[in-house]
Amino acid sequence: MKYERRILGLTKKDLFFVFLIFAIVLLWWIIVFSGFQPINRCDWDKYFTYHELQRKTILSYWQFPLWNPYVCGGEPWLAHPNSNFLNPFFLPILILGSISGTACAYFLQVFAGLTGMYFLSRYYRLSRILSLLNSVFFLNVFNILTFVGSFPFLSISLFPWIYLLFKKSIERKRNLFLLAIILSWTIYAGSIYVFIMSFMVISMETIYFSFAKKRPGYIASLLGAFSLAVLFAIPKLLPMIELLSQYPRHTELISFPGFFNIDNIKSALLELKYFFFSGESIYLFFTSEKEGIFGYNFSLITILILILSHFLLWKKNKILTVMSIIFLFLALGDNSPVNIWRILHYFLTPFKEPYKFFIILLSIYALSIGLTLKELEARTVHKKVFKFVIFITLFLISFNAFICAGKIFKETPTIEYKFDNQVEEFFQTRGDAKKMFATIYNNKAVVYGYDTFGNQIQTKVIPKGRKDYRGEYFLEGSSGEARQSFFSPNKLKFNINVYQDDVLIINQNYFSGWRSSTGKVINYGGLIGIPVSKKDHEVTVYYLPGSFIVGVVILIFFLVITLYAGLKKCRILRLFYDGDKAETKILF
Repeated sequence: MKYERRILGLTKKDLFFVFLIFAIVLLWWIIVFSGFQPINRCDWDKYFTYHELQRKTILSYWQFPLWNPYVCGGEPWLAHPNSNFLNPFFLPILILGSISGTACAYFLQVFAGLTGMYFLSRYYRLSRILSLLNSVFFLNVFNILTFVGSFPFLSISLFPWIYLLFKKSIERKRNLFLLAIILSWTIYAGSIYVFIMSFMVISMETIYFSFAKKRPGYIASLLGAFSLAVLFAIPKLLPMIELLSQYPRHTELISFPGFFNIDNIKSALLELKYFFFSGESIYLFFTSEKEGIFGYNFSLITILILILSHFLLWKKNKILTVMSIIFLFLALGDNSPVNIWRILHYFLTPFKEPYKFFIILLSIYALSIGLTLKELEARTVHKKVFKFVIFITLFLISFNAFICAGKIFKETPTIEYKFDNQVEEFFQTRGDAKKMFATIYNNKAVVYGYDTFGNQIQTKVIPKGRKDYRGEYFLEGSSGEARQSFFSPNKLKFNINVYQDDVLIINQNYFSGWRSSTGKVINYGGLIGIPVSKKDHEVTVYYLPGSFIVGVVILIFFLVITLYAGLKKCRILRLFYDGDKAETKILF
């Protein structure tokens, strides 16, 4: 066997292909963001807002973003499913700013995703060129996500690594630990959807192999990895469960004709046509029909390969074929002939739109395309001709991905941001739900903003400008005076001087977890209320939910136990005695 020199565990050829992926992603990133302007479309302004409020809380106030006072009258923030300041990819946002940092984070996550798809394909023993082809196909998933601006869904870039570590954990159990870490990463990245969909994939494969190989231990390993992932993410999960229990996101679905409906085949094909062929589609997955043959080439090639994949991969990769069919039915929702979406929604009611499953479906397809071409190559006589076909396919997929990238921010409605000098005094304004980022940047808050949970929690908060506005804080009985001496998102201080018992009202939504130096915080008509008396002269109010404290304690306890068990198992020092002489050696 020929020895290949390795650098960082990789061969020189693999390093070359990683460099190619880097160049492809860099070119894609330049094409996309060279024409970028802050836009009012889908979720772009929303996630700029989220990034800015997190960044402001950390850098301006040196606090952990537990509470968000900037949107919809205030809401728990660590508990919010979309909070992502604990995501390592948030670091460039923290350093470079909300706009430039977000663009940089896109590049890093796309590169991580394509690199992961390359190594996952190599694990399936695909050639390097087919692995590269799979990676470039995966790039189209990020075209979709960049168009809609759904930043948390960029954590789909971790899916190939999750799947790869899962496959490797079958051979080496220690990979389960890394698998759990990356699964928990998807939760901290602000997308519980990606966590659930990734776990669905590895669960299906685990159950399949458990029965196929009669090894029930696989299921125990999966449950162990899931339990570890929950433990790693428990400081966020416990507050999130608390929030969801008080403000559940139940999505009511209209009635449907039944679980199986053969008449839905036509509607399913029409939806797939919209997704794969429409140049007008929000997915921007393919070029416009006006582009001529290039408007359809990739679509036709892809559709033909994916149809073939269900036949060619059945013998060696049954579970991959089954999963692609299941997620296809899920993505089609009520338009599917077999309505699996309704069954899943019965257990996971917060799932709003079935089309989000297209993201995981296309991720599986990205792997299937290379595997299908490998099977076709093995069955053809003219190997050189087929290799030429593979290169042509790679070119067409790349060309289409770049064409679509150039259209993402073309002729989009822009937002004329006005970055005024940041006002020193925080106050809440009615604002514009479509221009939240500029408002938060200027240290103001949007009472009627756009946020799933904030819109549910907001009840009695009054924006500045209304006739009944009494300020961001006031004494209910007007029995003296109150002056704010310190403001921050999680903590406020007041100087109080009252001649009788009263209630200090803070013009923000009440939520369990608020505490005060007086010992009590009450729900005063939906606002934060602190009973005060003549004895109270200084009052400190801060947000520190018990669920977060419990989560941190559990995580620390688990890490300490794990570290202790690891050190006890690893015998680092061993003493060897030779007569009267003792020699200490360090063993690794």
